[in-house]
Amino acid sequence: MSATGLVFVHLSDIHFAKPKLGTAYDLDAGLRDALRGDAADHRPKVGRPDAILISGDIAFSGTKEQYDVAKKWLDDELCPAVGVDGGTIRCIPGNHDVNQTLIKSKPSYAKLRSDFRTCDPDQIDAQLLYRLAEPALFYEPIKAYSDFAFECGCETSDERPTWTSNFELNDGTTLRVCGLNSALISDDQDHADRGKMIVGSFQCEIPHVDPQVTNLVMCHHPPDWLRDGDVFEEKLSPRCSIQLLGHKHKQKMTPLGDSLLRIAAGAVQPSRSESG
Repeated sequence: MSATGLVFVHLSDIHFAKPKLGTAYDLDAGLRDALRGDAADHRPKVGRPDAILISGDIAFSGTKEQYDVAKKWLDDELCPAVGVDGGTIRCIPGNHDVNQTLIKSKPSYAKLRSDFRTCDPDQIDAQLLYRLAEPALFYEPIKAYSDFAFECGCETSDERPTWTSNFELNDGTTLRVCGLNSALISDDQDHADRGKMIVGSFQCEIPHVDPQVTNLVMCHHPPDWLRDGDVFEEKLSPRCSIQLLGHKHKQKMTPLGDSLLRIAAGAVQPSRSESG
């Protein structure tokens, strides 16, 4: 921890995948170099980061090869630029961390996702508890992500659907970072419209407010992209002071009242078809 408190690097939507990555035809090399340079320039000003927080979409289509590339860039480029090692990374999955090819190849996987998109929102929790009897339906498509995240202690599985990581603040209290998985039912229809993802109430049951603990929640999808976004807002917003989000590819800081700050990261490597 720096003399002034905790320091974090927050990234999202890195989308490691392009077939030309690392070659002379790599269109995003300049973006990554600029990011690394900015991070290095800020280190003398704010101190060495206590963690690198990545709020989803590390890969582009959830394959092992993409995580190998991501790990190499993080370990060899970004981490040395800010003076840390890969053990400081904390991450959560996004929709691009899901192997959509696997879902398309298994009708039962595709049907489950369709069922959750059409069921009554009030039945989402009951359906989750019932369907989790077959955890592979949810967690096999993010196996490559979980293998990558295992080295950071942030793997996602039916036995450990969420994770927490504690950091000591300079007043002796604790910052608890909580990682959620909003890609449980991700498929190739994610971007057709908002309100198609879920988190489930079980992921929102973080401990109640403790004067000695401040909660920071990481979730890839903002509440308006969740079918159970009302549950997210009602359960989490009163219990956390900071929410780190991704997915929209637009950097934004939004104070919500006097006690909650919502921070959305831009995309490290956005699509060339996006405006702006």
